[in-house]
Amino acid sequence: VALRRKFVGGRVGRAPVRRARRGALRRGLLSRSLSGPALTLGRFAKPFLPRKLASSIPEARAAGAWPAPRHSRRVLIPAGCVQPSLAPNIDAAAARVLDRVGISAIAVEGGGCCGALSYHLSEHDEARALARRNIDAWWPHIERGAEAIVVTASGCGVMVREYDHLFAQDPIYAQRAQRLADIALHPVTPLPPACADAAHQIHPPPAPVTLASRPL
Repeated sequence: VALRRKFVGGRVGRAPVRRARRGALRRGLLSRSLSGPALTLGRFAKPFLPRKLASSIPEARAAGAWPAPRHSRRVLIPAGCVQPSLAPNIDAAAARVLDRVGISAIAVEGGGCCGALSYHLSEHDEARALARRNIDAWWPHIERGAEAIVVTASGCGVMVREYDHLFAQDPIYAQRAQRLADIALHPVTPLPPACADAAHQIHPPPAPVTLASRPL
């Protein structure tokens, strides 16, 4: 679909106003230094905005505590581009849950947008550049033993799992992209047995219920 979108967009073209709007949206969301302050300004202006527009601006939420690394098992939680401003509590909550079941979550610095926004807006070269930045930021942690990349934004998780296709013809990044795509997980992905056992210790499953029966 993305390839056809890029082909059709190149053949048909878009009006200058629409191109400018798409470009501004892409650049604004990709830049934390722009999207964060813009969201803060929008929150201050909510009382003066039309009701429909105001309802689309989420309230600010505190991230909450992020547990210090203390377990032998480790995973990465990439920050992404928009979610740290929109809902910083999501990644921190995931880190606390993982800590309870014996896995330390590492917040990765140096990465950024997964590339999905640029890719779906037909900026494929920009998407690959963003993905390369992530691979370069994440790979040293993988070499030091991190066993998975937990992506709490579902759309971003889909994109990271497509890194192997994105770099299939890239002799430098293909192998690392394949490895990262293989270990990218959504938080609701079934847990390995050792992790599931720890989860049962926190919340033991209910005892089985035996129903008495009587002859008719």
